[in-house]
Amino acid sequence: MPAEDYFQQQNEMCKKHQNLKLALFCRICSTAVCSLCALVSHRVHDILHLEDVYQAKKDQITAALADLKTSEEKSEVYTRRLAKQNKTLGYMKKRLLQDIDSSYENCIAMLSDTKKQLKEDVISNVAEQQADRNEQMEMVVQCNDSKTQHSLYCQQALSYVQAVHFIEMSEDLEKETRRLVEIPQLLDMKIEEVKVDLDEDVMKKSSSVLMVRLDITGHFFCRPLSLTRTG
Repeated sequence: MPAEDYFQQQNEMCKKHQNLKLALFCRICSTAVCSLCALVSHRVHDILHLEDVYQAKKDQITAALADLKTSEEKSEVYTRRLAKQNKTLGYMKKRLLQDIDSSYENCIAMLSDTKKQLKEDVISNVAEQQADRNEQMEMVVQCNDSKTQHSLYCQQALSYVQAVHFIEMSEDLEKETRRLVEIPQLLDMKIEEVKVDLDEDVMKKSSSVLMVRLDITGHFFCRPLSLTRTG
């Protein structure tokens, strides 16, 4: 059934006094009442105008949706930052692999096994960091999909549902909206340092080798290592 038809099918007339419209709201019983009900079964209760209660509930949901929109915007900024970090990691991997290749050209036969392991370590480390960010981005996308769907449902409720039924469903709408505002947890994922170190025994077989280090900011440092050992 379309949402519009479902929201509009609710009856606004009093079930006990069918010729009277539900125009009031009993705060004690949390229910809509007609004027006769207010004078009889709810005569000692706190009676409010239904329209005032309806508007207050709509304002609450509207405020919650504003928070939901802010949450979505933060998630989008977060996703873009993670995507940028993944791109940086890609550049880091490419540059680091190139540096490893160029550094070991003169001793490739002797260092082939070491080079292979170094590259595997770099690829594995970067892949793990990228996988973590891809997982975070996927989670953000799924949460934003849920937020979008819930936001659409709330907008339909705000537009089409009648007052009595809207009041009845408003608490659940607000609870779900507040829950969605809090997710997902946007972790502060920093790029971890990737280090490539040559085995000491292998360095002894070469007159000079190049150690490549990559810090968390993405800067590359290349310096020749002296093989002279100090006491």
